[in-house]
Amino acid sequence: MRNLWNNSYSQSQELNPTFNGTKSGGNSREVTSLISASPRKEIVFIDSTVEDYQSLVAGVKPATEVIILDPLQNGVVQITQVLANRTDISSVHIVSHGSEGNLQLGSTLLNSDNLEAYTSFWEQWTGALTADADILLYGCDVAAGQVGKAFVQQLSQLTGAVFAASTNRTGSEAKGGDWELEFTTGNIKADLAFGQLVREAYGAVLPINRVSVASDSTQGNGFSEYASISGDGRYVAFQSTASSLVSGDTNNTSDIFVYDRETNTTSRVSVASDGTQGNDYSYDPFISADGRYVAFESQASTLVSGDTSGSVDIFVYDRETNTTSRVSVASGGTYKGGNSYDPSLSGDGRYVAFFSNASSLVSGDTNGQSDIFVHDRETNTTSRVSIASDGTQGNNYCYEPIISADGRYVAFASFATNLVSGDTNTTSDVFVHDRETNTTRRISVANDGTQGNNSSRSPSISADGRYVAFYSSASNLVSGDTNGQSDIFVYDQQTNTTSRLSVASDGTQGNNYSLNPSISADGRYVAFNSLASNLVSGDTNGQRDIFIHDRQTGTTSRLSLSNDSTQGNTHSDSPSLSADGRYVAFHSDASTLVSGDTNGQKDIFVAANNSAPVLDNTGNPTLTTINQGDASNTGTLVSALIASGANGDPITDSDAGAVEGIAVTAVNNTNGTWQYSIDDGNTWNNFVVSATNATVLTDTASDRIRFVPGAKYSGTVTNGITFRAWDATDGLVSGTTGVNASISISDGATPFSFAAETASITVNPPPTLRIIGTNVIEGDSNTPNAVFTVRLSAASTQSVTVNYATVSGSATAGSDYTATSGQLTFAPGETTATISVPILNDSLSEALESFSVNLSNPTNATIATPTGTAMLTDFLVTSVSTTLSPGIENLSLEGDSAISGIGNNSGNLMIGNAANNFLRGKVGNDTLIGGAGNDTLVGNYNNDTLFGGTGNDLLKGGKGADIFVFASPSEGADTIADFNVAEDTIHVFSDNFGSDLVTGAAITTQQFWLGASAADSSDRFIYNQSTGGLFFDVDGKGGAAQIQVAQLSTGLAMTNNDLFVL
Repeated sequence: MRNLWNNSYSQSQELNPTFNGTKSGGNSREVTSLISASPRKEIVFIDSTVEDYQSLVAGVKPATEVIILDPLQNGVVQITQVLANRTDISSVHIVSHGSEGNLQLGSTLLNSDNLEAYTSFWEQWTGALTADADILLYGCDVAAGQVGKAFVQQLSQLTGAVFAASTNRTGSEAKGGDWELEFTTGNIKADLAFGQLVREAYGAVLPINRVSVASDSTQGNGFSEYASISGDGRYVAFQSTASSLVSGDTNNTSDIFVYDRETNTTSRVSVASDGTQGNDYSYDPFISADGRYVAFESQASTLVSGDTSGSVDIFVYDRETNTTSRVSVASGGTYKGGNSYDPSLSGDGRYVAFFSNASSLVSGDTNGQSDIFVHDRETNTTSRVSIASDGTQGNNYCYEPIISADGRYVAFASFATNLVSGDTNTTSDVFVHDRETNTTRRISVANDGTQGNNSSRSPSISADGRYVAFYSSASNLVSGDTNGQSDIFVYDQQTNTTSRLSVASDGTQGNNYSLNPSISADGRYVAFNSLASNLVSGDTNGQRDIFIHDRQTGTTSRLSLSNDSTQGNTHSDSPSLSADGRYVAFHSDASTLVSGDTNGQKDIFVAANNSAPVLDNTGNPTLTTINQGDASNTGTLVSALIASGANGDPITDSDAGAVEGIAVTAVNNTNGTWQYSIDDGNTWNNFVVSATNATVLTDTASDRIRFVPGAKYSGTVTNGITFRAWDATDGLVSGTTGVNASISISDGATPFSFAAETASITVNPPPTLRIIGTNVIEGDSNTPNAVFTVRLSAASTQSVTVNYATVSGSATAGSDYTATSGQLTFAPGETTATISVPILNDSLSEALESFSVNLSNPTNATIATPTGTAMLTDFLVTSVSTTLSPGIENLSLEGDSAISGIGNNSGNLMIGNAANNFLRGKVGNDTLIGGAGNDTLVGNYNNDTLFGGTGNDLLKGGKGADIFVFASPSEGADTIADFNVAEDTIHVFSDNFGSDLVTGAAITTQQFWLGASAADSSDRFIYNQSTGGLFFDVDGKGGAAQIQVAQLSTGLAMTNNDLFVL
């Protein structure tokens, strides 16, 4: 796509009523009236950092001017420069990123703090606009909250225009956005810049990270903490003391809320089934995978009827039926008090795990300790799971339960020493109870089963229960644990192995403590918070941050960063990882993670885990080979370059919807110049890159890379380009330069692979040209051309030309051939061309003649063989008996008379006519072909070939190793007068003698038989030593009769090797 920065792009096509239509209820007559009316002058500014901005450019209403803003330049200045050359603009549309009270314009973040600094610019805007102009701001949350509304009002006052802006997410409905600009400063006359189909098809939104807000994006006026996120990341449950998140929140205590990230709405769920709010605190929510159920603990007595104990209970709110139920009860619903805490739900919300000090939930609870229970909401039964495999109850405190998605396994922490044998460390351990087998095992152990030498707690379990993450202060769970800090571990219940995850991507252990792991459903990702500063580079805030470790790639990334990678200015804690591993919810006191965070409170944030793509750099990627001096080569598609890497598919990315690309971080320009194109080679740009100034390119049909070699360079450019894999869904546009793709950007949700790869290209020296001569038989009719073949030593990426011209030798132009000259052209990729020179028959019996074709003046090649020679051999055609004169090699008898042909001392080719001919060679290696009659062929001396053809011919090879040819068993029985088994051979054609004969070899021993007839079905040729007859039998000892093909001398010691198949 061409660069539109600071260039206008005008769409002047007719208004298409089927595309834009009119407002709801409109018709074609209304559209016609719009066309006939004076058109409104509108202009759209689009920031090129907006995801998939190209589809928006393509979908702007007809006759609307489009300007693409350079993200590296001040956007206010860019817009002012454009408007300075415009007048009577009735509508300005600005599409960019935004947040509450903020609008990103190019490199400038515009807000109330810097609006006045641009007063002179606003005045220039006013001069370009009509008196009633509209300005529409398409950016997420720009007008959200009081800060956002005040910002938009101030813009309206400074420019004199009527403004419209969004109070929520703008863009894709599937991602929780919409195209409504809910807040206006007056009457907006302009329609949206994009038609409905374009709006529906657009698949992006501007990101929002804070979710502890009201449905209108008002920030909370109290602290929010302890988030729990649904399986797909859509819903986030959290607790908050804020009273501003929903209307009617007057209880002045902590409540449980759910934020829907698709609809951007917040609801309170710590309420009774009739909506009555709780009269005491609610805490510690846990949301089911589908987001329907929310479990929480609460001391409120108003959530269900009959709650008179004053204890902390576990409740489940059904968001579909809007009903609340208490589940910290005994089987059947009996309730007798006791405090219950820390609920956890199975994936479908059926099972609720919690811990409680109540002794009345199950019978036999006499240990006086808090225990782990599971309540089945379907059967209304409660069971205790913090027991040994033999049912013995724990002898100490049990807490922090987490249940697997299928409800089978419950992990928990406990100080009990009698749940498993050998528990002698007198500290907290992590256990897993299997509700199907009723067994309990300790998993906070080393690979060899050694128990931890310090406390372990806070388990998180994968969906199938195989993997359990936890944190531990023990130093003996893995080797090399010398940091003296609590770390994050994962135990694999299938392989019985423990691994430490709170490490940097290179394996360096954390230099401070790590806590609170949360594991994905498949066990691949583990999120946690840590005070360590060495897990990623650039961690200088001295605060607890949220990290995620990818167990598949071994990489660790920091997620508690703002969209521009600003670190949090205070602690972030308690991550909750979505089941698919794509999103992490957490709470933080930081005010730097999103713009407009001015409440001074702890908030809930959601960060995307865009896992770095993985690049297998064990291959040898190469670009298409080019030739020396090829400055206009078409290069190599990025897709082809990627495919030339390891195993043909070197890039993998676990993120759904990831788009492959590369970030070029270095080029080797020693012997030429590296360039890239994003418009399929129409325009090229030089790479000017480094690790912190990369150029990104996508795996599409338009992105290419090429090397322009120095004029005289040939060879292989190793390490020609260096690149990392790039996930092109990060919002960057292909062709963008200035991207920091260094290894240090592993901080956060990096779109770049940690591994780098290099690619090479071979520049061939100019290919060489050689011309190949030919032999031509000159006859008196159907005279052929002399065809010279010209070959290139290798295919070229350029067109190659060469001039040619005939040069006489003993053959004379005008009598033996037609003088010819011209130019040959080899298109790129071609390696062969031909030159045809017409041959003239002078009907004279002449000796061997020759002429040549010379090559000259090549382009993009050199000449290795400049001359090719054509040898003209006379072919004498006659109807009378003839003896060939010396120097004439070939004779053909014509007519229907029985005539003879006698050769000379050369190697002759003599062909008879349809009558009975006599053909005789002399001392050369002659070929005699009889024709249709009963001919006599005599080879005489040397190695001759005799082919009698049809009829009963007499063949005599004479001296030498002669060949007797038989084309078909039905051509007649020829007599070979002097067949010598020591020298001569009989050749037969497989086409007519049977497909079971193997061409290019002698017949097999099974196919030859000495006798009067075939002995078995394999026999094909039978030689009768008594009579000298040679027979062919198509089916051996079958029903078909054998046919005599030749008469030989008797008593020959013939074998299968005397018959050869053609």
